[in-house]
Amino acid sequence: FVVVVLLGALLSRAFNISTYPVLLVIVAGSSLAIQPLRRLLQDWIDGTFYPSRRIHRRTMIALADELAGLIELDAVISVLGERMHRLYRPTIFVTYLSASPGAEFAPAGLRAAAEASDAPPLAAGSALVRLLARLRRPVFAEEAEDLLFTGEVDPSSLHFLTKLDAVLFVPLVSGNRLIGFLAFGPKAGGTLYGQEDLANLRGLAIQVASSLESRQLYRDSLEQERLEAELMVARQIQARLLPTAPRVTSSYAVAGRNDPCRAVGG
Repeated sequence: FVVVVLLGALLSRAFNISTYPVLLVIVAGSSLAIQPLRRLLQDWIDGTFYPSRRIHRRTMIALADELAGLIELDAVISVLGERMHRLYRPTIFVTYLSASPGAEFAPAGLRAAAEASDAPPLAAGSALVRLLARLRRPVFAEEAEDLLFTGEVDPSSLHFLTKLDAVLFVPLVSGNRLIGFLAFGPKAGGTLYGQEDLANLRGLAIQVASSLESRQLYRDSLEQERLEAELMVARQIQARLLPTAPRVTSSYAVAGRNDPCRAVGG
């Protein structure tokens, strides 16, 4: 503010023009210059005082690019679980997905230190699902319990939180629909998930939700094509079982027609 006012006053006196337009030009120019300077300063601060922050940020960007290059849904889930386990070392990490709107959220991928861990499903209409869909940000289990159980207890959410040893939930939202969420257990080293972790996971969740939804649609389309091909084969087999021409003898003729209900007879 001081620099803009002093510079505006000097230029106004030097060129004998009104101060107001000079101030507007200086404010616009300084605004354009401040943004790149701010980014340079932030990069220097991160590199000097918080090197792990820069490493995590680059790792998240690389992971998003890697997931975008995968085709199979199972491959996306597997790579995501492996990278999250390497970055945060959670005792358990589960990717929950809903196959379709209104369907329950089932574990699609599980990485756990204790292989005996059993990841329970979660009902689509449960209070926890509605909470994640509404907040659309990482939510700690303690915060979820405080928000959920202030009123009537939801049995489905209570059973889920009790059985799954998770401390952090990251919702995966695509458009206006919650397609799934990531469940993180406590870190193996005992450290807590910090604000930088939450910011990185929130940014990653946007990319992951888009990748998972597109892979789900791709898998569903392949499954539909497979079913259509199997129905076509069944139709051909069924057609071969029936006579292709009327049966004619010297005394009578028998003719018929078969109309399938859809692809095959009914």
